[in-house]
Amino acid sequence: MTDSPLTSRRSSQRRPTRPRWRWRIALSAVAVAAVVAAGTLAAPALAGLQIRVADGSAVEIGGSTSAVLVPEGWFIDRSRAGFLTVTTPDRSLAVEMSAAEDSPLSVLERVSAPLESRTDAAQVGRIREEVLASGVDIVHADVGPRAVAAALGEGPVVAVSAVVADDRTMAAYRRSMAEILEAVRP
Repeated sequence: MTDSPLTSRRSSQRRPTRPRWRWRIALSAVAVAAVVAAGTLAAPALAGLQIRVADGSAVEIGGSTSAVLVPEGWFIDRSRAGFLTVTTPDRSLAVEMSAAEDSPLSVLERVSAPLESRTDAAQVGRIREEVLASGVDIVHADVGPRAVAAALGEGPVVAVSAVVADDRTMAAYRRSMAEILEAVRP
């Protein structure tokens, strides 16, 4: 059986048809994967944009009326909602602050619990109550050799947790810690 010229011409003009929807699905999957990868890689970079060097001015603590006068040269980090973290210029002492409505002792207990596990401290040290030179009441305790938990104020309370780097002890940073605590205005 011989093909007629008309039949053979039609068959030679036919191209194999591939469903275009397969290509669209494949390209869509690649685009989604690219967006997810870009978002994953960009998140740490965007968090870094929220860190700045202090100029010695007052900074609001966690969306409250409380503020702290951050010493010039310290780092200010607002990457966690409701928290303010300030770090010494050598990045060895990090002080995290947030507003709280509980009593100072309740706040101290709440703040010290995660510090115990984070610093492998056996227990929270003796609780001390003082009045700072600024007139603000403070309740604080050492949490092992590398951390301090504190609560400042009576009405609005500022919860404070401070941790030094692994190779340091809090004793070396008492002056810096006192400087930042004196600068808090609950």
